[in-house]
Amino acid sequence: MAIEFLELELEDFGPYCGQQVMDLRTSESSPVVVVFGENTMGKTQLFSAIRWCLYGVLEPQQETHEVNRQLRRRLNNIARRDGATSFGVSIKFRNGDDVYHLSRRVEISGSALTVSADLRVGASVIPNQLISTEIGRILHPQISEFFLFDAELLERFYERLETERERSFIQENIERVLGIPALRLAQRDTAELVSSTLDQYTKMSKNQDSAKKNSELLARLNSELDGIDANLADLRNQRSDVEQSSRDIKSQLKFVEGLEADIREQESLEATLLEEERKVDSYRGEIRQLLSNGWLSIAATPIRRALMEIRDKNTKYHETEGLIQQARARIHLLRDQIEGGVCPSCKRDLPPASEETVKELSEHDSYLNGLLEDVGVQQLELELERRVAGLVDENSLKEIDRLQSEIDRIDYSQYERKRNIDLINDRLTGHSKADVRALGKRNEQLESAANSLNSALSKAEEDRKEKSAEISKLQRRLASHDGGDPKIEAEYNFFRLVDDLMLRTIAEYANHIRETVQANASKMFLDLVRDPSGYGGLTIAPDYRIQLLDRHEEPRSTSEGGKQLLALSLIAALKRAAVQTGPVVLDSPLGRLDLEHREKVLKIWIPYLGSQSIMLVQSGELTKAQASKHLGSLIGRAYEIVRPDKDPERAEIQETSLNV
Repeated sequence: MAIEFLELELEDFGPYCGQQVMDLRTSESSPVVVVFGENTMGKTQLFSAIRWCLYGVLEPQQETHEVNRQLRRRLNNIARRDGATSFGVSIKFRNGDDVYHLSRRVEISGSALTVSADLRVGASVIPNQLISTEIGRILHPQISEFFLFDAELLERFYERLETERERSFIQENIERVLGIPALRLAQRDTAELVSSTLDQYTKMSKNQDSAKKNSELLARLNSELDGIDANLADLRNQRSDVEQSSRDIKSQLKFVEGLEADIREQESLEATLLEEERKVDSYRGEIRQLLSNGWLSIAATPIRRALMEIRDKNTKYHETEGLIQQARARIHLLRDQIEGGVCPSCKRDLPPASEETVKELSEHDSYLNGLLEDVGVQQLELELERRVAGLVDENSLKEIDRLQSEIDRIDYSQYERKRNIDLINDRLTGHSKADVRALGKRNEQLESAANSLNSALSKAEEDRKEKSAEISKLQRRLASHDGGDPKIEAEYNFFRLVDDLMLRTIAEYANHIRETVQANASKMFLDLVRDPSGYGGLTIAPDYRIQLLDRHEEPRSTSEGGKQLLALSLIAALKRAAVQTGPVVLDSPLGRLDLEHREKVLKIWIPYLGSQSIMLVQSGELTKAQASKHLGSLIGRAYEIVRPDKDPERAEIQETSLNV
């Protein structure tokens, strides 16, 4: 049975201001929804909104404290400035004949953060405490990694299969996808029936002594098996606790990895801040010294103005003195001309005087008398000019200006540094340098503990197999005794037959499914890879260790792009084999692939999934023209994330056409 998303609604989540509604309904012939959006537009926010609505986390295996820390930043900034204090996401989906409507909301009040959820199936309301159970029943969060994944998960998928712990975790999830845990639970029920009927049968056996001894031995073996099972359960619980702690630590380490650079930057900023503060103190000391030694510099402007006035007067006096000399020389010449004298320059007799000469002489006499009167009023103040000029401290003032400019520059830089330090402190809240080192050490301890627990689990499982075989042998011996109730004997034999049949069936089914997944994944990989002749496909071991083979069936390595193709191939094969699946939601799945492999993924991999697929892509991965060309009628709906007013805090999801 498959789940189909019908509608997604966001309200003030991340960059999506106000209400944004996406109709996700598709048909069997057109099951693909494509969402186009450039980097930083909000594709990943949209992807995490789907995960959060379904499971209450923004990233796989995320801890509650980390979710809440991130949720505080998911309220749209525009809405927040307008007074909004809440945001939410809701998904409507179909599961068989039932329509589910799931919504989650966050209310922020000061430092308090409240998360609420609501799930309705048709007209029925699911109690809040059962929402996770109901969603887990339909689409378990552990198997969501195979159907709700981004580029980072694809990149890490191959590496995770290389480690025993991660491989065990993935194997558990894969078997859950394939429905094997349900079969094992049923087998345990039949095993209990076998044990119960055998107890009844042995109590009624004629050969009481032998039966009693064998029954006592069986009871002891069953008790030992119960002890082994209890030990296994305890070890599994311990491993679960360790893995939970490890995931928590890894989540923190993942966050801390980005903070190590912040710590180094913080140390550098603090050192620079201290050094610059010392410089400012030094500059202010120099200014105080300059003011102490050159206090007149603070009165430089009015002194400079008085000096200019004195200089203007002295300049005017010198100019008047020059005009007097010129006037006297002209008067002397005119008088010589009237009296018949000679020219002082050429020593020739001057021409006879005319009426104009007499008139000019009179005018110059009047002009000279005026200049002489003016000079009589003015005084030459050279000494005053010298003394006032000595009061002007040009050097101190310039140095004070220079130092103050330097202080102003540092103050601005210090403000920026302090702001950056505050931002880093916000990111480093609860993560000092000592905390970071402690996290690393704790992670190493957890890794060591996990390895020890895995070894203990392997030994306990081997002990259980041996004890189960011993019990089975004894049960057959007990069943061979005469004198028991034929009806109970028949029941016992029937239940034992069913139990044996189920054990073989589960083993055969698990092996068959694994081989089917291996064959389908191998074929898909060879269909996707550029040079299939260089590969012999892939193998999946019983513990789900995946190995790529060359054409001689020898192990071979591959590129990062090849690893991504391998992950896609395995996911496609699991999708086909799964007993119940949901829509495949892919965030930037083509980033590491070249054009040829992208085209193959679009033409081969997407159609192979056979159910609803939601792709969030940017133009570097897939353009509208390429989507139309390679997917064509498979696309049921297409959307585009846009910024209508170029504001990075506001994004809208608009239905778009692929006609280009």
